[in-house]
Amino acid sequence: MIQFIQPLLKDRKNTIHLVLETENKTSEIIKLFFVSLIFFGLYGFIIGCSQGILQGLSSSLKLPILFYATSFICFPTLYFFSSFLGIKQNFKQLIHFVILCNTYISLVLTAFAPVSFFFLIAAYHYALFKLINILIFSAAGLTGIILFYKEFNRMMSDAEDELKSKRSSIFIKAWSLMFAFIGLQLSFTISPFFGLPDAPFILFTPEKSNFFMNFAQTLGELF
Repeated sequence: MIQFIQPLLKDRKNTIHLVLETENKTSEIIKLFFVSLIFFGLYGFIIGCSQGILQGLSSSLKLPILFYATSFICFPTLYFFSSFLGIKQNFKQLIHFVILCNTYISLVLTAFAPVSFFFLIAAYHYALFKLINILIFSAAGLTGIILFYKEFNRMMSDAEDELKSKRSSIFIKAWSLMFAFIGLQLSFTISPFFGLPDAPFILFTPEKSNFFMNFAQTLGELF
C-alpha cells in the first residue's frame, strides 16, 4: 500500500502526466479507486464513531458515496464543455483524472485522521468536533479542486488559441464552484455523518434544511 501511495505524494507531476497524457492501464486506476475507497471509509468510520459503531460503519460507506456521487453528477458537464473547448484528453482519461483527484482528497483526509481522532477521544464536544471536521473536509476538498483547476487550466491552454482562454478560465472556475456546492448540499442530504452522541442511530436525517443553515446552527452552538 505504502509503495503504491508514495509516487502520488513524491512524484505528483509524473503521476498526473501518466493519467492525462498516456493511455494509463485500467488496472492502475482501479487500484487508485479502491485506495480512495479505503481512505474515505477509514475517515468516515472515525467521524461516525462520535455516535457509535453503527454510525461509524454507516459513515464509512456514505463518505465514498458522497465524493463519487458528486463526481458522477458533475462529470457530464465537465466532459461536454471540455470537449467543446478542444482538450485532447478522451472520456476515459477524464474519468481517470477525476478518480485521481478524489484519491488525493482521500489522502488529505487520512493525513488529518489522527487530528480528528484526538478530538474524538480527548476533547469531545459535538459542535466543536463537527466544526473541526468540516474544516478538514474543506481543506481536503480544496486540495482536490486546486489540483483539478491547475491541471485542467494547463490542458485548456495546450488545446486552445488565445481567444478562448478567458472562456475556458470562466468554465473551470464555474465547474469547480458547482462541484463544491453540489458536494456540500449532498453531504447534508445523505447525513448524518457524525450523529448526536445521545441520539439513536439513524441512516438519513429527516430534517428539511441545507448545509449552510446547518453550518450556521453549528456555529451558533459554539458561539
